[in-house]
Amino acid sequence: TSWANLDKAVLKQLEKIKESSGALRVVTSSQSSPSLNKLIQEFLAPYANAKHVVYDSISQSGLIEAHEAAFGKAVLPHFHFSKARYIVSFGADFLGSWISPVEFTKGYSLNRKVTSKNPQMSKHIQVESRMSLTGANADERVLVKQGDQPQFILALLAKVASLLGQGGVSHSTIKDQAATIEKIAKGLVKHKRESLIVSDSNDKNVQLVVAKLNHMLGSYGKTLDVTYPSQQKQGKDADFTDFVKELNQGKVDTVILWDVNPAYNNADAAAFKKGLKKTKLSVALAERLDETAKLASFVVPLSHALESWGDSEPVKGSFHLTQPAIHSVYDTRMAGDVLLKWQGKTKNYEAYLKDFWQKNIYSLQSQFTTFTTFWRKSLQKGFYQAARGPFTNPGFTASLSAAVNAFKKPAKSSSDFELELYQKVSLRDGKHANNPWLQELPDPISKVVWDNYLNISVKDAEKLGLQTSDVVQITVNGKVNEIPVYKQPGQLSGTLSLALGYGREAAGKVANGIGVNAFSFVETVKGERKYVHSNVTIKKTVKRQALALTQTHMSSEGRPIFKETTLAAYKKNNASGNEDHVDLVMLWKQHKNDVNSWAMAIDTNTCTGCSGCLIGCQSENNVPVVGKQEVLNRREMHWLRIDRYFSDSPENPDTAFQPMMCQHCANAPCESVCPVLATVHSSDGLNQQVYNRCVGTRYCANNCPYK
Repeated sequence: TSWANLDKAVLKQLEKIKESSGALRVVTSSQSSPSLNKLIQEFLAPYANAKHVVYDSISQSGLIEAHEAAFGKAVLPHFHFSKARYIVSFGADFLGSWISPVEFTKGYSLNRKVTSKNPQMSKHIQVESRMSLTGANADERVLVKQGDQPQFILALLAKVASLLGQGGVSHSTIKDQAATIEKIAKGLVKHKRESLIVSDSNDKNVQLVVAKLNHMLGSYGKTLDVTYPSQQKQGKDADFTDFVKELNQGKVDTVILWDVNPAYNNADAAAFKKGLKKTKLSVALAERLDETAKLASFVVPLSHALESWGDSEPVKGSFHLTQPAIHSVYDTRMAGDVLLKWQGKTKNYEAYLKDFWQKNIYSLQSQFTTFTTFWRKSLQKGFYQAARGPFTNPGFTASLSAAVNAFKKPAKSSSDFELELYQKVSLRDGKHANNPWLQELPDPISKVVWDNYLNISVKDAEKLGLQTSDVVQITVNGKVNEIPVYKQPGQLSGTLSLALGYGREAAGKVANGIGVNAFSFVETVKGERKYVHSNVTIKKTVKRQALALTQTHMSSEGRPIFKETTLAAYKKNNASGNEDHVDLVMLWKQHKNDVNSWAMAIDTNTCTGCSGCLIGCQSENNVPVVGKQEVLNRREMHWLRIDRYFSDSPENPDTAFQPMMCQHCANAPCESVCPVLATVHSSDGLNQQVYNRCVGTRYCANNCPYK
């Protein structure tokens, strides 16, 4: 249809529900844009029965509701890992996929930079059941089932309270973890006001106890705060559950779905699909015809972010601006323009945005005397940081009795498995699954591409006679599916883990049909989405599904491929772990560098193995993807990789990451085998590749000892 016909149909229905006081619902993902949030409220204002429902595919509802109960603020706290000297994480993969991993990695790495002048590091303890990227970087990993972690946290709370001389908290400790809990508690108390405890649980009660721990240790206003909270996650599970109930009761006349895909990633997608059919009009604002957009009456094609104006406030008081980098390629609209048009306004979103900043943001500063100057400077920099007052440590007003009673009894032991659903670093919730770069990005831990898989411990795999790529039938609360397994060192025995974001049906030709949709296993219990299940069974089948790995050998076999030492040894000798320099006998005549000699240095103490550099290299150099089969054929074309090595026990191994790229060898073997002299040595020591000469023989790759 045309834009004119779409506008006419939507405006006609909106006029009807205005006259009849019908129900209008606008469902969006968390919007950190202050101007768009204001525009949504203005759009809904004329309607007697209108609501804005915020829906996040990966919920942080438990964390938000816990802070509402504890401090009277339904907000997501802003975590300051850069200020934390002692970090305890309960399953939160904050370096990989939890809330804001890029921001957290930056802050975390600041306290991992060790020099002879500043030989200090933060202490990081990870309590988890699966091998996460964050766990791989931790100083210590403590293996505890997700279902047992509430008991662990309660015991830790009681111990910390005892050490601080605070009464009112009692809990029997966990026998086999008593020494560990005491050690962690002493470390937290020693670093009072410099510690940070986080949990990935979506259970309000668990998050309430964690908040109490942080509050007891004086962390609020120091390593996390609610004065200037994060606005990256705002959705509450109960709100969307109520919305789906309204749909199925036929109480919603018109629904506008904007940047959400609950038909794919909701815990009860079937109920949502069924209820959507009962509306008089459903409109999807989307960039592509995804699983939800296909069900709508109309689909509004949205402009790409690079074609759009916009602003954001990811953290309270930190304002950011975006402006179009290119003209619209297709006949699309910005979401702001859509809402303005359906309000009957002639102003476009660019003008609305500018007007919003003049009325609401300009007054927060005093540096610029005219708005025009302020606007231009803000556009030039891309952001404006408002002045901030001091962080505060708010009073904790919630009662812990309900939370304590909820976990009074330990989780029932079972001979079955516990399943944890998680986000992979590459695909996260699967929104961008149709990007082949992300599909072919090796998982930092498993090194698997183009699939999700069921992580199982080495011990359990051997017990069940399973090898990597064997297909098993998994049953979760009556739901059955088949998926290949992966023997994962560091996975706790008795537990399994499966990545979300796969199994797309309407993402595009790249992603459709790849992997299993693990969102089908997510359940809503007492208004909260649960990503952990107990009493899960698996059964071996006769099938195999090859998993494509970019690294198939996990051990360094005792060779000094990567260098390691301890902080204590480094303080005594800053060359510790790097003493084995060898004078090599050269078979080739040395190149003379008469000018500069270039080199690249990577601080492997701060490198987390996240693989961001790999994607950066791929995009910068337009490196092609080759697909799963060619990866199986050992023909992946990434110009750099991050090797991952395990050592010690496969139950809880030490993990090391080693970025590996072109070494710019002094006598590079690639230079001597190229038949067309496309690989040459520069005067300043670089191995240069002359693309115009290259004919693709790959002799260089075959002769490279690092490739």
